[in-house]
Amino acid sequence: MLEGGNLREEIRSFERENPKRYLDYTQYSWGRTFSDCSNIDSYSSNYAVITDNIRISSILKEIDEYYESKNVRPRILNRADSVALELVKEDLIKAGYCVFEFFLLRMFIEQKQTRGKFACKNEKYGSFPNEKMKCSTFVKVISNEEIGAREEEFIKSQDDGKDYGLKLIQRQINSSYAKLYIAYEGKVPVSMALVEFNDTLYYISDVYTGPLYRRKGFGTILMQKIIHDFSCKAGFLYTDTKEAIQFYLSLGFVKDKMVSHWMASKKDKSILKK
Repeated sequence: MLEGGNLREEIRSFERENPKRYLDYTQYSWGRTFSDCSNIDSYSSNYAVITDNIRISSILKEIDEYYESKNVRPRILNRADSVALELVKEDLIKAGYCVFEFFLLRMFIEQKQTRGKFACKNEKYGSFPNEKMKCSTFVKVISNEEIGAREEEFIKSQDDGKDYGLKLIQRQINSSYAKLYIAYEGKVPVSMALVEFNDTLYYISDVYTGPLYRRKGFGTILMQKIIHDFSCKAGFLYTDTKEAIQFYLSLGFVKDKMVSHWMASKKDKSILKK
């Protein structure tokens, strides 16, 4: 059973290793690069992680050359094992990168809190009893298969109709280490979440409910299904709004700590000339 410090260390390992399951990557002495040349607009598919800043100028040059060879704008994201932003920020700016930092609350739910918490009424569709919902409401789990056309349009709707998020999710669920959960009202997809996992831990991301279906219980049914399915593992996620925090607390998640998230993206050459 994962608890406390052991859980945090497992999260650190998860964030370091899991992207290697579905993205092309190269390991270096100073960190690693990830890429997907079929999805160059996705920040979450093409990025470098810096874990050692001893030769930072040479490292940044190597990152630039790597992504320019793939016709991708160089980007650097922080992960659990990244160097602290204050150690590299000045060098990043000098090298022509725009740097952004924001903070998210990490929340987790331990294995002992999930076991038996929710009872699944219909194992075939994963629907849960809820008096507010119509009997046609159910949750579908997609893994190791092509996402359908109706679901594709729903996923793209959270990215203003663009497909970079869809491409990444398809690649993730094809890896056998991620599942896409979608809640439906009848035949209409209304809420979704992606779950990545390993032997002991699962991570929830890409939580999204269509604007017309919010605050109607669909997200609750979706999350209850996920917690039920992964009751033998501990889980974690990141969030930043008071409403979302209260929602996850009601499901059994607990607050861990605020975590710095930063990213650096190389400016266009045309911008650098200005």
